[in-house]
Amino acid sequence: MALVLIVDDERYQRALIRETLATDSSLTFAEAENGREALELAPSIRPDVVILDVMMPVLDGFYVCRALKTNPLLRTVPVILVTALGQTQDKVAGLDSGADDFVNKPFEESELQARVRSALRVKSLHDQLQQVSQMRDNLVKMIMHDMGNMASVIGSALTLYEKFPPDSARAIKFVRDAFEANLSLGDMINDALDIGSMEAQRMPLHCVNTDLHSLIKSLVDSYQAPALENNVELTLEVDPEYKPTAFIDTVLIRRVIGNLLTNALKFAPGNSRVTVQLDNRAEPNYMTFSVSDQGPGIAPEEMPTLFDKYQQAQQYADHGSRTGRGLGLAFSKLAVEAHGGTIAVESVLGSGATFVVTLPRA
Repeated sequence: MALVLIVDDERYQRALIRETLATDSSLTFAEAENGREALELAPSIRPDVVILDVMMPVLDGFYVCRALKTNPLLRTVPVILVTALGQTQDKVAGLDSGADDFVNKPFEESELQARVRSALRVKSLHDQLQQVSQMRDNLVKMIMHDMGNMASVIGSALTLYEKFPPDSARAIKFVRDAFEANLSLGDMINDALDIGSMEAQRMPLHCVNTDLHSLIKSLVDSYQAPALENNVELTLEVDPEYKPTAFIDTVLIRRVIGNLLTNALKFAPGNSRVTVQLDNRAEPNYMTFSVSDQGPGIAPEEMPTLFDKYQQAQQYADHGSRTGRGLGLAFSKLAVEAHGGTIAVESVLGSGATFVVTLPRA
């Protein structure tokens, strides 16, 4: 529904405008009988378009229009001036005041309706542009926040390293922490860069026949240290006789698996388990692996937008901190689908989450 604010000192004229536009059921209306009342009312109701008479007592339409256009909350609201003035200098004054369109009295019903429709289209496009701009701002803030966190981890680990003998166990551990954080930082940068290319279908895949079991096992082994640090048991379940070969871009799928493991360990509470399963229950031409945690799970209302980069950024903006799952899932979805596969999530709130990936066989 779009809200139209009608400003005119004549009750009959307000009623005529309202009646003319009421044929459009998507419109709702508010009225003001003078300019001062309009300026008091507009910020609270945030109209989508203002139809404004020029010749009014108290404050004329030119003044009101200028005031509306200097208000940050209202400057993008289209203003249509309704005037009996027909001189060129009057239209110039209207344009100088910020008016978006004019209707002359007495107006044709079809003309007023068309001009309101046009103004609303412009407002809708502007609102969409602002929304996209805001989403991108949130996305950039989230990315910078995450990268800043990783840079801080690297800095802290190296600072602690300097406090111990270089060959001591603790010094080696801090170097390893810095190395792993640096790898995570690199993955974040690559995710951010590659998402745009994948969305535009500009990223070529370099697929080769790959032993999926060996690939997953190597990643599970590399994540054992952070799992132990968080007191989480990380296990791989697979039939030893099952030797799956997938036709994949190994670098991209490695990052997908790493993203899923990172998220699982992030949300897994202490003394819990993260389980990776590889099975052949998929269709004959596909294979499936899953990553499960015993964390808080995912709320049903979050499920439809879990792989949406902008929704993850919005969560960051809403909460002022990292509460979502970042760009990793958005990247993972694009990477898996580029292979002709699928990624899905199963979760019961309070009982963990399972991410299931299906990929084509070789």
